[in-house]
Amino acid sequence: MQALYRYRMQALYRYRMQALYRYRMQALYRYRMQALYRHRMQVHYRYKMQALYRYRMQALYRYRIQALYRYRMQVHYKYKMQGLYRYRMQALYRYRMQALYRYRIQALYRYRIQALYRYRMQALYRYRIQPLYRYRMQ
Repeated sequence: MQALYRYRMQALYRYRMQALYRYRMQALYRYRMQALYRHRMQVHYRYKMQALYRYRMQALYRYRIQALYRYRMQVHYKYKMQGLYRYRMQALYRYRMQALYRYRIQALYRYRIQALYRYRMQALYRYRIQPLYRYRMQ
């Protein structure tokens, strides 16, 4: 009886130890799986954050480049318009000066022709008509 009792106790002890071992192995496995899952989630989160950061930096860079381009185009347009305005004003001034010069030359020419005509008429009167008239009156 005692041997049977001892045998049963040993079997029970062995069964309990195996159950305890199984429980501990399952707990360890569960803990390892949770740690692995946590690690993977952290890596995933870190990767996701890095990707998000990269995306935001690229978007910011793109935005800055676009803003710089817009600014440069506005400056370019402004200077282009100012240059065009200056060119047009110079052309207008040149045209006006040429027209004024033409007008003055024409006026001068007209004045000289009129003066010459007057001079000739006076000379004609003085040297041809007046002596003729004086001669007739004598």
